[in-house]
Amino acid sequence: MSNPTRMCIKCRNRLLQCELIRLQYINSKLIKFSGFGRSFYICHTCKESKNTSDILLRVCKIDKKYKDQINQELKELLIYG
Repeated sequence: MSNPTRMCIKCRNRLLQCELIRLQYINSKLIKFSGFGRSFYICHTCKESKNTSDILLRVCKIDKKYKDQINQELKELLIYG
């Protein structure tokens, strides 16, 4: 069996899929992957980096005025799952 590798959106490192966090941006909310639609991966080292929200704004095509909201949603996802 092959082990699928995916790329982190921030550091661009290729890691095993099980070592990454899969997220998606739907209905103006950052959520864990719901099973359908487009998603992206972020590694555990990048999730706590300062510029992660800037990368998420670019990837999700969100206006910069929502940066604080994205930061808060990312923190909640990482704490509560």
